[in-house]
Amino acid sequence: PVQVGNEAARDAQKHSLTYIIKSALGELVPTAGDISGVHYDKRGAKITVQYQGADCSDLKDKVEELANTFIASNAPLSQLKLKGEDIESFNSSASVAASGEAGGVTVKKFSCNAGKEQIIIEFNAGAAKKKEGEGEVKEAPAKASKPQKAAAAAAQPARAKKFEYDSVPEVTSQILDDVMLLLQGEGVDVGGDKAAALRGKLAASVSTRLTLLKNTAYTHGYTAKIEGAVSNFVVKR
Repeated sequence: PVQVGNEAARDAQKHSLTYIIKSALGELVPTAGDISGVHYDKRGAKITVQYQGADCSDLKDKVEELANTFIASNAPLSQLKLKGEDIESFNSSASVAASGEAGGVTVKKFSCNAGKEQIIIEFNAGAAKKKEGEGEVKEAPAKASKPQKAAAAAAQPARAKKFEYDSVPEVTSQILDDVMLLLQGEGVDVGGDKAAALRGKLAASVSTRLTLLKNTAYTHGYTAKIEGAVSNFVVKR
């Protein structure tokens, strides 16, 4: 059974984040074993996972991204991919009802200790804050122009923010929007609670595959092009 340290600091959020991270780790490192220990503190927790295999210390950012993608999907925690003693340990304490209630996670440290056959992950509750200007598209300063050109430029409406195609949660949401509209067009009843339930079930599967594609495409030299015409229904500008 898992050894729990400083249990007084454990709450539903931290307990849930512990197993959301473990589920994400299992997706990326299928040979990872059960959680053998968790030590909670006021900010988050330190997780020790049984592991025999190659060094995987470079997966820190990928584990964090996959965990936050699942959180953003607001899926029920019953969709966590746990096995073995992790299932019993997860069910031993109260958790949040849906992943969105966990509020995000920041992986502070991620190490692989081959000698002790362990993966050690330290996290804080809450997604990391982006630095000012991070993720924004910066445009080159405009050159000086004639007054009439400047006036004409000023009259132009502001451009909408570009769609973040490198953001797994945003692309997942767009795919689900398209699927819902297509189903409605075929006369399928996806209204009310059905829509939310269906989105929750699809989100975890879609986001996981998008994350794995994103993490491996460049390494494997993957290239692709869109075949045929693409409507504005699919591509936002």
